[in-house]
Amino acid sequence: MNIPCLSIRQPWAWSIFMLGKDVENRSWATKYRGPLLVHTGKHFYPPEIRENVRDCARMAKKAGHAIPDKITMHELKEQTGGIVGIVDVVDCIRDSLSPWAIPGEWHWVLADARPLPFYPCLGRLGLFPASHPFLLRGQALDNELAQGVMSRNGVLAMEHEALKELMPA
Repeated sequence: MNIPCLSIRQPWAWSIFMLGKDVENRSWATKYRGPLLVHTGKHFYPPEIRENVRDCARMAKKAGHAIPDKITMHELKEQTGGIVGIVDVVDCIRDSLSPWAIPGEWHWVLADARPLPFYPCLGRLGLFPASHPFLLRGQALDNELAQGVMSRNGVLAMEHEALKELMPA
């Protein structure tokens, strides 16, 4: 199951899932609405990241979101070059009032951000098709449940096993 995916640099991708970032700023508009996989690019320059983390914390505070415990450079670096979550694109406007919105940019309005276990994969420019093993397994389990092949408890047990496989030891 391929879903549109967008590469976003750290710590901006992390902010979608941890700081309530509800707008992705782009120079181009999209007509796409629906689920969007969030891929983190490999670009990682610590001085730039530190400055951006401070900006993210300032914007989150302005938006009224709690700031989680300190994140380390190592933790952010481990989450580059792969898919980190899924979010819904609900609109694309120019005049968002969100503290995350940059004037003059297109504001992709985001909702219902759900982190996923990190899945390494190559990114691309623009929207590109991608999938995540957790989503693929979930779709197969939903199909089996709908067909009565497996009980809900069986599905939960398989989901638990899938999470264990995807999470680093």
